[in-house]
Amino acid sequence: MKDSRFKIQDSSNMIQDLQLATCNLQPSLDIVCSANLYWDETRWQRPNHIMSRLSKYCRILYVRPLDIRFYLRDRKRWGKDKRDFKVNQNLTIFFPLIFPFAERLKIISFLNKILMIIRIKMKIWSLGFKNLILWFYTPKSIYLMGRLKEKFVVYDIMDEHSKFNGAPKGIDEDEKMLIEKCNVVFTGTKKLWEGKREFNSNSFFSPCGVDYSHFAKAQDKNVIARSVSDEAISKSGIASPLARNDRKRTFLGEMADISYPLIGYVGAVDDRLDYDLIRRMAESHPEWSIVFIGPFVGVRKDELPDMKNIFYLGGKKYEELPAYMKYFNVCIMPFKKNLLTEKINPTKALEYMAAGKPIVSTPIPDMVEFYSHIIKIGHDSDSFIKHVERETESPDLKGISEGIDLSRERTWERVAEDMYKRVKELRHYE
Repeated sequence: MKDSRFKIQDSSNMIQDLQLATCNLQPSLDIVCSANLYWDETRWQRPNHIMSRLSKYCRILYVRPLDIRFYLRDRKRWGKDKRDFKVNQNLTIFFPLIFPFAERLKIISFLNKILMIIRIKMKIWSLGFKNLILWFYTPKSIYLMGRLKEKFVVYDIMDEHSKFNGAPKGIDEDEKMLIEKCNVVFTGTKKLWEGKREFNSNSFFSPCGVDYSHFAKAQDKNVIARSVSDEAISKSGIASPLARNDRKRTFLGEMADISYPLIGYVGAVDDRLDYDLIRRMAESHPEWSIVFIGPFVGVRKDELPDMKNIFYLGGKKYEELPAYMKYFNVCIMPFKKNLLTEKINPTKALEYMAAGKPIVSTPIPDMVEFYSHIIKIGHDSDSFIKHVERETESPDLKGISEGIDLSRERTWERVAEDMYKRVKELRHYE
């Protein structure tokens, strides 16, 4: 379902333009998306990609409650224009304020649910939505089911929610009930699909995609004009004074003193990462610079390994990521092995491939099953570090080429289109 009037936009304001801009297609479905993530410039994940691309076909209200404590702490970030705005003519972002301490007091939780239902109904009315589809990304919002007069319910599962630290009590039961009542369930990993399909026969494995044209910029020396020129890097792999000066202007001094080789990670810095492995990498190879690009989620910087060759640069805007990834020698996915990570399919895998980088990962099941011909798998700390050593010294060019080819095919446009067709088909038979 291609339309020349609806193309990905290549601009510096990628998040606002959303790579979709404004389309002239008549929307065929109205979706209320109960999101688990804010519409955040530094955390551009599956819900952002799916909803942005579905807005080609549908009108969408993307909803996430905002605790008033966060609003009061940072009013500049959460002003009216950041809580209620249009990304394009079909996609509206809506973050209603709710009362604090709902996790401690049941009465506050109850009031917040009533408040959310009322606010969403008012917003739906103002947008003129009809024949609603309710699209869930979190079972915490199950209270919305049946309250919006929806005609169809979708649950797109990204993670095993109950395995996160601090997961709400009873979230497993809520999720089981949600799955059973849904018209269709999508899962981002095969492991999740295997575990959830017993509760709903209309369950489908819908793996992650990639914004190929965006991350492929990291392959092109001429596209990222603000990056350091390759000629400015000395043969020893250490940034020359010229390169460091260029980087100070380009990356605001963050990477000015970071030497090569660069071992890079892009994504949330959270409790899923294996910090013992990361510490061992830094200790065994003091000449490596291990760079983390991503916001801290559920962890504090002072809790993490603090070594001279480990750099935590924080979250960056989505459009800036290829500029950083361009200079990584090896990209890593150093996740712990536990019940949470065995059911993830990191979006960064295909993003690393599109960037044309060698990749080393711990043995995440989906990575092993689907990408082990491209991604080097370290089954323990020693083998992980050995793979990074080899890829730093002599990158697997064949694997890199195959990764580029695969990521070129696995676009978010294709994922969203497949979901759209599935929903349309099943909705027709309801």
